[in-house]
Amino acid sequence: MGFNNTATYYESLSESTRSEFNDMVLIHRYTNNRINPGHSSREQDETFRANMVPEGDSEIPMVWNSPGGVTGLHFSPNTTLKVKGMSQKESDKFIQMVSKEVFSDKYIYDHWYQQDNDICFFDNSIMCHRRVGSINGRIAYRIPHDYTNLVDEPYQP
Repeated sequence: MGFNNTATYYESLSESTRSEFNDMVLIHRYTNNRINPGHSSREQDETFRANMVPEGDSEIPMVWNSPGGVTGLHFSPNTTLKVKGMSQKESDKFIQMVSKEVFSDKYIYDHWYQQDNDICFFDNSIMCHRRVGSINGRIAYRIPHDYTNLVDEPYQP
């Protein structure tokens, strides 16, 4: 699995850029077959949609505090449509710029499983993930949960 550390990226930004990002709201839209082109089923697309963008054109803050108290970006290139208040052209340019910066090797960690049945947990609220290597024989279980046992109050960004 490959992981993108948006918290480290966010901390690398100047204070004024972080301030701008803090005020940004991204508009997300789910598009069938975009996450796993050519390999997703209708059921899988429906599960992705329900977990990622349950309502069309959802407005979600770009900067989040994770349940563990870490600040980073909630930035999904698979669902980000535009930045609220920007034209589509401005949004496309901004999203391309952030994608190039945040998805650089400097902020990527690739985890290689050591043996069969290894388990890897991660927080999707401020981290993107990707497949690394062959997916033949791969079994992945998406286990969404709430953070009731981790935080004092409901966490629903």
